[in-house]
Amino acid sequence: MANYQNILRQAHQAIADVADNADSWRAFLRSAAYTAHARQVKRLSRHLKKIFVLGGVPFIKAGSSAASQ
Repeated sequence: MANYQNILRQAHQAIADVADNADSWRAFLRSAAYTAHARQVKRLSRHLKKIFVLGGVPFIKAGSSAASQ
């Protein structure tokens, strides 16, 4: 239980440190935006691979409409 409390205390301190300094806050937001963008790029990459593997025809799951893709 002490380990959990230590982790929780460190997390609260890290949050306070980031929120306390404008430069730290900007760096955190920049990092979060980069991570979100990287996920979108990976998702797009997977989609493009499906298109090219299937000869230029996008794969549409049975029962789904093209508008929801």
